[in-house]
Amino acid sequence: MDLIDKLGQITGPSHVFSEIKGGKYGSDWTGVYQFSPLAVVRPANTSEVSEILKLANREKLSVVPMSGNTGLAGGTYAEGSIVLSLERMNRIREIRNSSRIAVVEAGVVLSSLHAAVDDHDLIFPMTAEPYRVPSEGVVEYQYFVVDPGFTEDVWVKGVAVDPGNRSVVHHAIVFLRPPDGSSFNGFGLLGGYVPGQKSLQLPTGYAQRISAGTLLAFQMHYTPTGQPEEDLTRIGLILADPDEVTHEVYTIGGIEQDFEIPPGASEYTVTGQMRGVPKDGSLLAINPHMHLRGRAVRLFADREQESETLLSVPHYDFNWQHNYAFANPPDLSEVEQVRFEMTYDNSTGNPFNPDPTEYVTWGDQTWEEMAVVFATVARPKGARDAEAAEETSVAETAAREAARTAQAESFAEDYLAKLDRDGDGAVSRDEAPEAVRMFSFRQLDIDSDGFVRRDELVRHRIEGLGRGSSRSGRNR
Repeated sequence: MDLIDKLGQITGPSHVFSEIKGGKYGSDWTGVYQFSPLAVVRPANTSEVSEILKLANREKLSVVPMSGNTGLAGGTYAEGSIVLSLERMNRIREIRNSSRIAVVEAGVVLSSLHAAVDDHDLIFPMTAEPYRVPSEGVVEYQYFVVDPGFTEDVWVKGVAVDPGNRSVVHHAIVFLRPPDGSSFNGFGLLGGYVPGQKSLQLPTGYAQRISAGTLLAFQMHYTPTGQPEEDLTRIGLILADPDEVTHEVYTIGGIEQDFEIPPGASEYTVTGQMRGVPKDGSLLAINPHMHLRGRAVRLFADREQESETLLSVPHYDFNWQHNYAFANPPDLSEVEQVRFEMTYDNSTGNPFNPDPTEYVTWGDQTWEEMAVVFATVARPKGARDAEAAEETSVAETAAREAARTAQAESFAEDYLAKLDRDGDGAVSRDEAPEAVRMFSFRQLDIDSDGFVRRDELVRHRIEGLGRGSSRSGRNR
């Protein structure tokens, strides 16, 4: 019995083809790569796929899956192989509104899934109508808040932020805004878009948690092009089955704003460290962010006896701001601190430099600079909840509370010394740097009156240091 007959016994003879040259099964979608597969087989379900793979293994034949417009750059080149066409496995079996989970077969084309999910509100535009970007001038950050309608906690295993007009979108970040009084880990960052970045693929069992009632806050940074433009950015979510989640994923960060790059400096270095590094976690990915003078980035993990280089980007490019994912995520249990070095080139040798004669400081716009590192980390699911249930002795509790209070008061004093420019004992939203307004002002302004005062700083810091209810992550 030849190969065609054996395959036909699995799927039925009408779903096996041979002597293919070119066309749908004999070339990639560009038409550039032509090939002649041994056979094309079209299974109807996973049981048939399993039998086909067993047969190919026995016959020592390679198998090339093919579905939709796959095959970029010859990825489906199948010369002398079995083409496993998944076009019959194209059903969207179920879209669950309550848990926002889509169950599909392997051959579903992404555009079909997008259309189906769009009807079930798993893709959320930032607003009902496009935002109009002026032809010139400086556009301040724009914020749009969306209610996804989650009535129960959900777990997100995939996020994609899709800019509606890439020519004007400098970046887009979507933050989680939980109900008042609720907490979240890290920055509360759900997802984002910057030039050249691809979505992070999480390991199986890893997901971000979105609490019931949480809103999605879009932060949009636009750069005019010289003519009026419109943009309607949106975010798409792929949700996980809560019972299959083993690790909670969230984003921490390191920000350093206190720098001034001199005119003509070709190698100016800014250093900083990450906040909220979890001792019971692992590091999944790193996303450094600088602007047009950014030249190089390095990230280090300091342990008791050694320092390990986690990331080295010797030729940073603003147009390709990668999210660097670790093939083997480093364990953070023995890491004392994670620090970064960012190098800038403000010389005439930098062809992207807006003005090498300027002193350059922190700022939102592309001609200014930033020193930010986002890090995606993971902890065992339930670790944060378990911390809240920890029991300690009265003496231990008293000692910890005293230490937390002292740290919190010191933090408040330092915070006000740096940011309270008018000396009135409070930091207004206008006084706060953009990074603070972006990442922490709302959490610090506990009474929502537009000012951050000493008692709020102390209270926030104590909560962050104790009982696992931190809004900004806890370094255990």
